[in-house]
Amino acid sequence: MDPENIGKEKFGVVVMDGSTKAEEALEWCDIALVTGTTVVNGTLEPILDMAGDKAVFYGISIAGVAKLLGLERFCPRLT
Repeated sequence: MDPENIGKEKFGVVVMDGSTKAEEALEWCDIALVTGTTVVNGTLEPILDMAGDKAVFYGISIAGVAKLLGLERFCPRLT
């Protein structure tokens, strides 16, 4: 993520810093769409703890980890 986008509105949505604002965002969201970047940047466990059932992982970068950990993953091309 481009750090210069944090705090700016993009396509009607304000870009938040997930490392410092995740808990705030998870308080009001109905669902948390999470990518595999969370594995790399060390935020997977905190997001899972905070999001609980709200977390749905998507994207190819989380496919292997989601399978191994039994995480719900959305893939529109999954057959």
